[in-house]
Amino acid sequence: VFDSCPAMYSPTNLNTLLDALSHCTWSERIGAYAQLVSQMSRLNLQDREERAKEYFMGMRNDAWNVPQLYLCSKDDALTPYGPLRELVRHRQDMFGEERVILCEWESSPHCCHLLQHPIEYEAAVSTFVNQRLNGGRENQLQSKL
Repeated sequence: VFDSCPAMYSPTNLNTLLDALSHCTWSERIGAYAQLVSQMSRLNLQDREERAKEYFMGMRNDAWNVPQLYLCSKDDALTPYGPLRELVRHRQDMFGEERVILCEWESSPHCCHLLQHPIEYEAAVSTFVNQRLNGGRENQLQSKL
């Protein structure tokens, strides 16, 4: 299950990162800033952008054929909808729409889909997991007790 990922954060726009972290606690924000500063000191800007592109292309072309559920919103600041949609379409072409599923919302902050859309989020994840456990059937597993 991929919630708001893979992100395609570009370190050239810090405001995008700051906006995406606005829902986090101060402690989480400080941790993210510390990681960012650490990365910035180790890699130059071009290397960071290239690394992000390589990761995304690796996800696109990965041949690991396992069920995948992508949860995203069309206005995510760190995971642009267009490239993610293309990634999902490509993987659906490779493995089939029944194995690669996209659940999308019009609006939801980065990694906040569960908070913004709890009923739909839980239904999407539950359906995805139950179908995998039931060999693709819609019905939920029932206790035998």
